[in-house]
Amino acid sequence: SLSDRFRRRVGLYQPTAGFDASIDAIRGDVSLPESVTETIESALATARAGYHQQAVRKLEETFSGICENEVPTTHAQDDETHESRCHRHRDTYRSVQTVINERFNHR
Repeated sequence: SLSDRFRRRVGLYQPTAGFDASIDAIRGDVSLPESVTETIESALATARAGYHQQAVRKLEETFSGICENEVPTTHAQDDETHESRCHRHRDTYRSVQTVINERFNHR
């Protein structure tokens, strides 16, 4: 950014200075569980130390899921007019219709 270039030029650039402000802005007034806060703080400390890729890996290990790590296979839909790529088609998941019925029939 322009402000980063200016700070570099005058010798005041700190590449990690914006981490805390960014995290505070993202959090807002949200209260996070302690385990989540600990993971974020650990990743921030790692990034502040200059190990950005390691910080990213820490966050990915904790917060990423199957959708970020695997490409789903293609499944034909009931009407067979279109296909879907979603991990929820696996047998380990309940059907979408079952989930919808449970959510809306129990209200």
